[in-house]
Amino acid sequence: MIFLTSDGQLFLKSHDGMNLISLNSILYLKAEGAYTKLILKEGDNLIICKHLIVFQKLLNPHGFLRIHRSFLVNISKISFFQSKHRVVKIQENEIPVSKRNGDKIFNILLSKGIKDGNNKCRS
Repeated sequence: MIFLTSDGQLFLKSHDGMNLISLNSILYLKAEGAYTKLILKEGDNLIICKHLIVFQKLLNPHGFLRIHRSFLVNISKISFFQSKHRVVKIQENEIPVSKRNGDKIFNILLSKGIKDGNNKCRS
């Protein structure tokens, strides 16, 4: 069971029981077969017995973007991306971006004001 509450929190069932998660606390989600791992900013992880596509359909309208077949990211948590290396950076994590849809994804990130780390001046 997964749904969004009226105040924008994610209500879901994990192996630990029922959880209420603020969307702002989710850094990204990672597909692991028929399971999805939620990586949270507090350093916690939750594993949910649902495919990533279920989360994508629910969270896309709320600032999440599927950047790879295995990753759904919270756009507001991306510090920058590197189009040359096809990764986005969220905290210390480098998350791969799809080769096939990379240009489209990078254009979406640029439109959201996220900078391409390849264009940084190096000294």
